[in-house]
Amino acid sequence: GAAMKPGAVLVILFSNVHQLAEPDQPHPIEHELRANRRFVLFDQMSERMDDRAAANDDIAAGMRVPIKGLRAELWVLHKLEDLPHFGWIHGVPGAKVPDHIAMRHTRKTMARERLRLMKQRVEERGEDWETYQTRLLQVMAETPEPEDHVAMAVRAKLDPNYAEEMAQKSKKTILAMLAARDEEMQRIAALPVSPRDSYDSAFGSAAATDAAAASETPSAVGDAPTPDASKTGKKKTKKKKSKRRSVDVPIETSA
Repeated sequence: GAAMKPGAVLVILFSNVHQLAEPDQPHPIEHELRANRRFVLFDQMSERMDDRAAANDDIAAGMRVPIKGLRAELWVLHKLEDLPHFGWIHGVPGAKVPDHIAMRHTRKTMARERLRLMKQRVEERGEDWETYQTRLLQVMAETPEPEDHVAMAVRAKLDPNYAEEMAQKSKKTILAMLAARDEEMQRIAALPVSPRDSYDSAFGSAAATDAAAASETPSAVGDAPTPDASKTGKKKTKKKKSKRRSVDVPIETSA
């Protein structure tokens, strides 16, 4: 919950295996809502799972669960601190309208009021409103400066083709982004580096450096030098080298 932004929702999808296997235990989501009281229920749905989905569900070994009783549950929660934000949707008396809904109504009201004042001003000057609209749209289209939100709102009200024009611009931008991403993916896929080489280059050198540093650092227990075997009268015992060999197993990558 700490990573959730204000006004965000938490969507949880899982099955009721826990309730069927341990009916005496409380429902985990209901326990979270009633005991910990960190989240508020926004919406909940439950649907019977089909036999194929139930057969593939992760069930612990040794548990006997009736497949016909399996259900898929969808829970939508939001944080308790966001209750004032969702209170209007919950139907809480006296709750305020959410900011995004209030701003949407405000923008629509301001656009209508702006258009009404423009038309009234043009008519007071004795000019034709239709001619003024055509001239205004032509001037706005020829202006090299980027449009602000006021200009976009005016054009959206006056120009019936403005919505299609904005849709085409958005489409071109999205297609350009997708093409750039595909080009980058093709470049990465064409690199002559195997997954093992990539892993070794990223982590192999760091692991070797850490091992060398650990071998050079004296231990905290044995700081004193090791006594010479000739002075103590003990014979040195040579450690037998392990005959175990490592075998590199190639990793098959799908084309």
